[in-house]
Amino acid sequence: MTCFAAEKQEKDRSIPELIQVDGGMLQLVDSSENGSARRVARYQYHVITDGSNLNVRSGPGTNYSIIGKFKNGQVIDVSFMQDAGIGSWIYAGGVDAITGKYINGYIHEDYYG
Repeated sequence: MTCFAAEKQEKDRSIPELIQVDGGMLQLVDSSENGSARRVARYQYHVITDGSNLNVRSGPGTNYSIIGKFKNGQVIDVSFMQDAGIGSWIYAGGVDAITGKYINGYIHEDYYG
């Protein structure tokens, strides 16, 4: 029996300057990482839409309720957790465009730019 080892594929761990989201884009403003055992990096992005607000949901899917909205041009915090398993949804926090309160929720990404 002959075994062949597959070539190891490296994951792209670069931080995207732009992230396409359903209804607009997010543009990288700043980034930082903490040194905890569970490494969580936080990045700040500008919300870029056609002028409308970006929906923020309570969970990673359209079946979850809309808990708020982010304004076009607003700076939000985005967390990227390694192997989070949430598919095409990213977790973000920022000030709600309607209530003015800080919220955390999920926004949909179409692809990384």
